[in-house]
Amino acid sequence: MFVPGVFAGDVDEFTLRAVSDKGLTVRGSPTHGPRHAPMLLDRLAAGETSTDHLATHPEGRPVPRVNDTAQRAAERVARWRDAPAVHPTGVLCSGTLHVAGRGERPWGEPWLDRHASYPAIVRWSHALGTPRRLPDALGLAVRVEDAGGPDLPLDLLFTSSGAGRLGRHVPLLRPDALTGAYSTLVAYRTGECERVLAAFPTLDPPHTPRPTLWQELVCRPVLFRLCAAASDEPWRAFASLTLEAVHPAPAETTVSYDPVAHSLPGLRPAGRLNRLRDAAYAGSRRGRGAA
Repeated sequence: MFVPGVFAGDVDEFTLRAVSDKGLTVRGSPTHGPRHAPMLLDRLAAGETSTDHLATHPEGRPVPRVNDTAQRAAERVARWRDAPAVHPTGVLCSGTLHVAGRGERPWGEPWLDRHASYPAIVRWSHALGTPRRLPDALGLAVRVEDAGGPDLPLDLLFTSSGAGRLGRHVPLLRPDALTGAYSTLVAYRTGECERVLAAFPTLDPPHTPRPTLWQELVCRPVLFRLCAAASDEPWRAFASLTLEAVHPAPAETTVSYDPVAHSLPGLRPAGRLNRLRDAAYAGSRRGRGAA
């Protein structure tokens, strides 16, 4: 927080508790505002100067110290586990993702509006690695091969959650793989709108699913319906995902997913929490020695 200018006396209703709770750094300096402000604003607009290095809480991105802490913590956990910092145990599946294409309402992102099919590599995992049959936050990491062109994949990360307006943002502990929704928890920029993405298991024919994804795949392909919705919208399908086979994948050699690095111009994570998550994933990859 910057306080330039010439001030005298007390400032009413200025609470130091808010400063300490938010970890703010307050810096002040006597300044001839009317003389220097126009010149400073012109230089900022022209990109000739910047105040970013003075701020502890820059607008639009998390505190650098929080990012650094998340990255270091994830790196240490991944090095200790010799596996991803979170979702350390899982199974790799291969399948196909079918994009429905432009319907009555376009999405505003060419990839979502174009009917096409792509090979997919999916990792289903336990976030904490709890013992078998105990509830855990379940993960569904989807890599869509060549979504952005040759050798340009798209990574979408889903976590077991609710499907309501609030529940879609909260991880939900669940013992079984196919008894509820998975969501991205935080929003993606889809065209001109921010929407949460979700994967809904589709049981066809209707039956009681087995507890784990690989047990279900032994009997039949597993189908998910991929949807998106803003806070004031109902869920709208944009693709289907069919899983067809399971592949052995030790934790130390599993696919390294990254929803920020592997995104599309019109379909990418949005908001501060996604930037914080990006730092944690970077730390996890470094701890594992993954590219």
